[in-house]
Amino acid sequence: MIDGISWVPRKAVFMRRAATTAGITFTTLLTLGFALSAYVGVSALWVIPFAVLLTLGFVFDDIMRWRAAKFDRWQIDQGHLVHEGGEGIARVPLTDISRVFTRIGGNVVVQLWSGQRIAMRFLPHPEKTAQAINAARPA
Repeated sequence: MIDGISWVPRKAVFMRRAATTAGITFTTLLTLGFALSAYVGVSALWVIPFAVLLTLGFVFDDIMRWRAAKFDRWQIDQGHLVHEGGEGIARVPLTDISRVFTRIGGNVVVQLWSGQRIAMRFLPHPEKTAQAINAARPA
């Protein structure tokens, strides 16, 4: 059993993810907007302001997610995965965890035997985190 390991979200990870998703979103919206303008035969003057506004909406949503997650702390302590966050402390016994895996964007997902999934966001080394939690689980 491994005790005393802890993880916290990092702002650099959030910034990298927000910049990447904003760039992909903006590029996709520009492409779709210009294609639609060409197909319909209208001026493309609306495309850039529309793409900027929608992209800013997604960035604002990412900032709200960061505000909710920036004070989170995850740790393994006494056979439990402990989450300390803005809503209090939650303890999940390691025996209740069926698997731990990573998702695109660097999220670590902890899946419980009940089917519930818990996302650990903005962690600097998601693969190592998943491996550490898997190693701490009883065999």
